[in-house]
Amino acid sequence: MKKKRTTPYKPAIKTRIADVLITLLCVSGLLFMGTLFYRDLIKMLDKEAAIPIGSLARKNNVVLRQQMDGLLWTRLTPESPVYNNDAIRTGSLSDAVITFVNGDSVGLPENCAARIAMDANNRTRIELLEGSISVKSKKAEAIVAYEGQTAIISGGGAVQAVCDGSGAALLRVATGRAILFSDGKTRLVAAGTAVNIGAFDGTAGSVARTAEENALVVVHSPLPNHEVTSAEFPVPAPFSWTTANFSQEDYVRLDIALDRRFSRIVRTIDSPFSSVSVDLAEGTYWWRIYPARDDSGSAPISANVLDISTGMLSVRRDPQ
Repeated sequence: MKKKRTTPYKPAIKTRIADVLITLLCVSGLLFMGTLFYRDLIKMLDKEAAIPIGSLARKNNVVLRQQMDGLLWTRLTPESPVYNNDAIRTGSLSDAVITFVNGDSVGLPENCAARIAMDANNRTRIELLEGSISVKSKKAEAIVAYEGQTAIISGGGAVQAVCDGSGAALLRVATGRAILFSDGKTRLVAAGTAVNIGAFDGTAGSVARTAEENALVVVHSPLPNHEVTSAEFPVPAPFSWTTANFSQEDYVRLDIALDRRFSRIVRTIDSPFSSVSVDLAEGTYWWRIYPARDDSGSAPISANVLDISTGMLSVRRDPQ
């Protein structure tokens, strides 16, 4: 019986062309990604040889850095140097404090991002990209920018800038003063006051009222990311603030918790006054201060993040 001859399978010309095109596309993609990676690697190596403008003084959990015009986000470690035009981002349940060579400092709580720089006049410039930041200037002026608006902080001043994700933002001046440049206008913002920066269109879901109309609280002490050292405990921690646009039904609520989510609140204080002292044991605490009303229960007047001042307070034993 003769064996039946079989002819080898030959793919159609169209199939072979498609395979070649797919292979070329994959190779091109790999080459493109490799080029981008190589570019960012070279930038990273060049950055390491540059002069840093500051360093990461403290971090919790995930803190990332992206170079100007770069694509890669790299993790930072404690004492990591930071450079001109670096973007710094914190993740969930994370925070960081950056100190600059001129003595300024900036605190970044969780889920926020900012671009840092230093100009030719030795002034720190912080561009708020997302979330909130706390800036403390040492001697020279410092600059805070958001969506084309610019605030110049006096030497020795401290401010908090917070945005709500919709283009609206609030600048609180705790100490010193700030000069706000917005839409071709100049405005002086004194200590204990706040002013809107960014877009406020008044539509549903956005901030329709201005800072001058909102009941607001500007915290003077403690500043965010503050540390207290003592040889004896408990330590009396002073909280002080300025209120504006309060009615007879309004009061200030202070929550102190052991976690940044405020699921373990250890003290809640309602006060009609402008200061209170709280005895605290050694540890790390998170606080929030906001306006509340007799008819609002335990909630603030507004759930918007612009209405709530927050910060972290470390109580440590004096090594001496």
